[in-house]
Amino acid sequence: MLDGAHNDRLEAAIAKYQSAGTAVLPEDFNARIGDGDYVAIGAEFLRLLVAHGGLTPTAHVLDIGCGLGRVAQPLKYFLDDGARYTGLDVVAANIDWCQQQLADAARGIDFVHLDVAHPLYNPAGQIASDETVLPFEDGCFDFVMMVSVFTHLPADMTARYLAEARRVLRAGGRLFATFFLINPESRAAADKDYRYPFDLSTAGPVFTPPGDQVFGAAAVEEDWLTDLACVVNGFKRVTRQPGHWSQIAKAPERPYQDILVFEA
Repeated sequence: MLDGAHNDRLEAAIAKYQSAGTAVLPEDFNARIGDGDYVAIGAEFLRLLVAHGGLTPTAHVLDIGCGLGRVAQPLKYFLDDGARYTGLDVVAANIDWCQQQLADAARGIDFVHLDVAHPLYNPAGQIASDETVLPFEDGCFDFVMMVSVFTHLPADMTARYLAEARRVLRAGGRLFATFFLINPESRAAADKDYRYPFDLSTAGPVFTPPGDQVFGAAAVEEDWLTDLACVVNGFKRVTRQPGHWSQIAKAPERPYQDILVFEA
């Protein structure tokens, strides 16, 4: 539940962002980051980050998989001047655009390219997925977000990113992440007409649609993920918000993907 001050600040930030001429729109963003309304989705995720993630205006934020700044743009209107935001992405072109259009040294807003290999987004990357190390010191962030990142990762990359997110978070910091979670409920609904028909006949713990070798979409076994986060990496799970991708939680206020929030 938001307190009044945070809610007022949140709504003022969204109103300012959505006002005419405020957003900087990439020319081909749908081709590069998926469909949907760039501005509306950014505003929606800012609300989710605050309401479910507990994001505060003073946070030092790391946005892993920042893409073309869809969340970064509304977020800058919510954060205090003394806060900090760093966007990270494996796609060099995304980072180049964000650096040119959105970076603001005076506000502590910057963007970093991480040249990790990914079969779809960065096939020529020089860093192997199992050797991924985020270029930041231990405990230097209050909040890490990974929006639609784990939904494109194989198991080894999921493990590395969870470990690295835990390392760069201070004690009490939070990881906000979205997933396609496979659990008894979503398995029972597997005959539904999903946008992504994950092949649940495989051993897992990560599942892709039949024939998908590049992780254009990936679901993950929830029990395996929770053990990896909490038992192996020492997170505490504080929020679980089901999405409507699996048609289990069909409600207009639900996000599409499942949301999990972990505390370091």
